[in-house]
Amino acid sequence: MIPRTRTLIVAAAGALTEYLATQFDAAGRIIQTAGATGPFAGIVQRAVPALGTVDVISGGPSEALTGAALTKGTHMALMCDATGRLIPFVAGAGNVQVAIWEPELLPANPGAAGISIRVFVTGHILAGA
Repeated sequence: MIPRTRTLIVAAAGALTEYLATQFDAAGRIIQTAGATGPFAGIVQRAVPALGTVDVISGGPSEALTGAALTKGTHMALMCDATGRLIPFVAGAGNVQVAIWEPELLPANPGAAGISIRVFVTGHILAGA
């Protein structure tokens, strides 16, 4: 089966680092996400300068940066942190799951923040109490 990917081609409001989680600003440009409860557009695919055009994966396979250590079998669902990196999902009021970690692809157990991992971007899934 061929993986399906939803890709947006958009302008960045400011400079962005590759593989960060993003959202749209009021002008419709891409910015880094504001955290676990904010809106989610997708994962930016390469570093881009302010007002540059970039691909953003809004659904399907992508790379992403970790914001914390992950453990295989424990941290599969992911949400955004305030730096645009992905961290283990924690159910809570307004928290949004945005991706699922694919730990069978290397690295198997990233032990720190800032490690590139393979994820399946699910999009904005609101799951909280």
